[in-house]
Amino acid sequence: MTESGWTITDTGWIGTFSYSGGNISLNVIAVPEPATYLTGLLTLVALGYHQRRRWRCLLRRHVTSHL
Repeated sequence: MTESGWTITDTGWIGTFSYSGGNISLNVIAVPEPATYLTGLLTLVALGYHQRRRWRCLLRRHVTSHL
């Protein structure tokens, strides 16, 4: 019984294909594009920018309550 296989790489996903005896296995994994990470980062920045006034107000209240 011999085992053979390949690694498959394409834009957006990677995978492995192997066979042993009569069994065939194909595993595919999605790989996010760099634009996906950039979009997530920009979303976090936008949320932080939008909430900045609220954070300042809460911080100001916290500081004055401890004085």
